[in-house]
Amino acid sequence: MSMFIGAAWAYMVVVAILLEPFGYSQKEIGYVSIVYCATGTIGGTIASLYIDYQLKLNIKPHYDILNKAFMTIGMAGILVKVLLIDVVNDTWIIIFSGAIGFGLNSFLPLAIQCYVEKMFPCFELVLTTVMMQVSNLLGFILNYILFLEVFHDCGLWVILIILAPFYLYIIFFFKTKFRRFESEQVKQS
Repeated sequence: MSMFIGAAWAYMVVVAILLEPFGYSQKEIGYVSIVYCATGTIGGTIASLYIDYQLKLNIKPHYDILNKAFMTIGMAGILVKVLLIDVVNDTWIIIFSGAIGFGLNSFLPLAIQCYVEKMFPCFELVLTTVMMQVSNLLGFILNYILFLEVFHDCGLWVILIILAPFYLYIIFFFKTKFRRFESEQVKQS
């Protein structure tokens, strides 16, 4: 999960590098970045409110379903964008970036909650700090790779290739362990 968080942060930073070879101005890149952040904020907020609603009803949260859905939206957005970046107009690039932001950035609060659930009874502050630092490191490494001249024309492909094994693992094998939720259920009984 840290890899996806790192990639989401790296994507935000390198979007200018990824779009510059295709003739995008700084203003156009700014629009793409704003849409990426805004859709991620909207999706993450909606998902967080939904999870909070489930917890208030003492229903086991649907972390795995939401994580898989958001990650699939983000990966599909990157794939469609990389395949069509040369043939579609700027409006479509902004729409694809919105889908990527909705997928990758909405995933962030859910990933943190899953990690806290899984590692319970460790302190949340310690867990989130560790996860964020690992994510920062992975994002920094991905940024460095994408800044290399050789990757200027194929940065989106690099992101897809790097994320693919992590995506496949989370889609097919990852299951949230509800240690904190189950502990709170026992306390209420």
